[in-house]
Amino acid sequence: MEVPKYRSLKDHVYDYIAQKIQNGTLLPNQKINEAEICKKLDISRTPTREALFQLTSDNLLQYIPRRGFIVAPFDTSKKLEFSQAIGVLEALAATLAVDHLKPSELKEMESSGQPHG
Repeated sequence: MEVPKYRSLKDHVYDYIAQKIQNGTLLPNQKINEAEICKKLDISRTPTREALFQLTSDNLLQYIPRRGFIVAPFDTSKKLEFSQAIGVLEALAATLAVDHLKPSELKEMESSGQPHG
């Protein structure tokens, strides 16, 4: 039986904000409202600020002194780099996985790729 991993309040805030960025609820250059996050999650300011600085460290947010935190703008030139790197990793994963496929799984994959008509 696996023991559940303890998650700090900072981790919960981090995940909450990161998810909002990922799903497009928070947009690039949008200001983060600390008080609203504290109220929404019923959490104090300290873990919220810890999470915001961690998100800044992870390049998801930018900190502007005396103004607060904003969602980091996404560099479109990096988008192509990330897409290329992900493509290479997916191709490698597929190449490594193919040796572990059962013949029945390979046959199922081949048949699901056929047009139905």
